[in-house]
Amino acid sequence: MEARERLYMTRERDRVVRQGDPAAASLYAAVGDEIPASAAERFGIVEGRLAGKAAAGGRTRVLAGTSAAAKPRAAKTGKPGGNKARKPANKGGKPGGDKGGEKAPETPAEDPPTDS
Repeated sequence: MEARERLYMTRERDRVVRQGDPAAASLYAAVGDEIPASAAERFGIVEGRLAGKAAAGGRTRVLAGTSAAAKPRAAKTGKPGGNKARKPANKGGKPGGDKGGEKAPETPAEDPPTDS
């Protein structure tokens, strides 16, 4: 079966939800992707779309044996701005990337031919 809408897996990978759902964690299928019949049955995908109440009311389908309540995510801790990329250290090199090592050996220039 071919997907007719973008479908996402939840973080727990126990449900498939529509694009825009707050529980969406990773893309499961884009429009046109092939969905195996076993996955369609497991997640309630019919004719390439999420079926059931999800189609009418925007709610997600919960599999048997899973909790319908969303688990609250823990707040991130740490210093503000702690994930900024670090600037590379200047290790005293010369401008332009030259490390000041040995020079490449010079090749002797050819003498122009002389007419005698």
